[in-house]
Amino acid sequence: MLTCGIDAAEKEKDVESVSEKAKELESATSSMRAEADAEKKDESTNDEPQEDEEFDYLSYANERALFAWGDAIRLGIVAKEDLPESLYERIKYVEY
Repeated sequence: MLTCGIDAAEKEKDVESVSEKAKELESATSSMRAEADAEKKDESTNDEPQEDEEFDYLSYANERALFAWGDAIRLGIVAKEDLPESLYERIKYVEY
């Protein structure tokens, strides 16, 4: 009697084959997770700044502007009396 080309022995062989491949994949996955955890641990103990930290361009520009105001006062371009007191208190000077 014919059974659609696949008999019980072949089905059992295929199930075992799939089971073995599943074990291999599970093993590979667990080793990859272990490697990723190790890398994450190494990154967290590293003293370098994290990638999430970005350069604060606004603060840098503000600091540079305060130096420019200081230079303008020293060169006589602007009188310190003409500036608001809140700005004058924060001005930075460079000794040349």
